[in-house]
Amino acid sequence: MGDADPLIPYEGGSSSVFGGDDAFQLMPTMESMDTWATHNGCNGAYQTSQHETNQGDGTATFYDYTDGCPEGIIMEHYAIHGGLHNAGGAQIDGSKIDLLDFVARVEAGGVSSPPPSPSPPSPSPPTGGCENDPTWSGKFNIAHTCDYVAANPDQRCSWENSDGVKASDACLAACDSSCGSPPATPSPMAPPVTSSPVASPVAPPPSPPTGGCENDPTWSGKMNEAHTCDYVAANPDRRCSWENSDGVKASDACPVACNTDCATERRIRK
Repeated sequence: MGDADPLIPYEGGSSSVFGGDDAFQLMPTMESMDTWATHNGCNGAYQTSQHETNQGDGTATFYDYTDGCPEGIIMEHYAIHGGLHNAGGAQIDGSKIDLLDFVARVEAGGVSSPPPSPSPPSPSPPTGGCENDPTWSGKFNIAHTCDYVAANPDQRCSWENSDGVKASDACLAACDSSCGSPPATPSPMAPPVTSSPVASPVAPPPSPPTGGCENDPTWSGKMNEAHTCDYVAANPDRRCSWENSDGVKASDACPVACNTDCATERRIRK
């Protein structure tokens, strides 16, 4: 986690993801780790090590609880100092944090002393033929695999992963029209492939309202699905220029959040 994350605060407290309802409070990160330690039968003790990262102020602290846990239990945490909400895509000592490697280690029964450094970057995409790279995913969402790209190649083939590899290079079956066939092997996180084109996991939002003072409840920014119209309303001067994954701007989809007259009308009605 980034310890300067404005959306999910490292030290806990309220968040705009709860729509302004302060009855919901996030637990501080280290308190959350202690809670998980208790839940998993760990003693709560941890070892720390310092690392370099490509986000925030360039430093990260690795917290390793595993030695104090029962055999097969892995507990570890990277604090990206100065990191923001996209800290999950950070590189540690030159390598991307590999969340799937962590899952694989858990499912394999854990290890007694997991290495603090993450797995090496994903292999390079294939250089020829009509194959998708099964390890590729967009840098903003691991569910944005080549199969997801195939649902809207005109827009998504220009997307990149966290190592700067474009979908057009990694997802040849999805992006190269000369291949002439849909992806052969679906990603575990993407919808199954059928004889018809792969559908997007989330239906495109409807067109923004053309009049009145209503926010589009389905709109969210392309970088984070939590960036709804309510989130835009917290900082309209900056966020009303944001777009969703289909290019619809918040200024069009969120008139209550972005239009002064609408905001005034809403206050009068209330």
